Amino acid sequence: MNRLIVTFFGVFTLFIGVSSADTAAERYEREMAKYKQTNTFENCIRNGSIKRTKVLDDRNIIFEMRNNTVYLNTLDNKCNSLGFTRQFSYKPTNNRLCGYDIISVFDSIGPRGSCGLGQFELLEKLPENNS
Repeated sequence: MNRLIVTFFGVFTLFIGVSSADTAAERYEREMAKYKQTNTFENCIRNGSIKRTKVLDDRNIIFEMRNNTVYLNTLDNKCNSLGFTRQFSYKPTNNRLCGYDIISVFDSIGPRGSCGLGQFELLEKLPENNS
């Protein structure tokens, strides 16, 4: 009986995890619906000012800054597994992260590859729709 309960909860947990997961395309659309792209670009951002990052897919990362500025970095090329693992590391130079810098994608096993960043596009936050 206990084994049946454990199996049930394991399957139930797996089902919840799968049903709540979204695709990279859905994640991109949902996040980008919050912003207007400004077509204003920066080559570098200050590393110490980064509050949070959100990997949207294999080519797009949102960088939220401590001063509430938000940037979208669209990588020059697709970075395999980035949208799946949503984890990366980097080594900033002079406390700056720049479009020519390289990020390393990793998961719980270790590094999975490296990719070059693109320019940082300033995003304008849209008013929240309360309907």
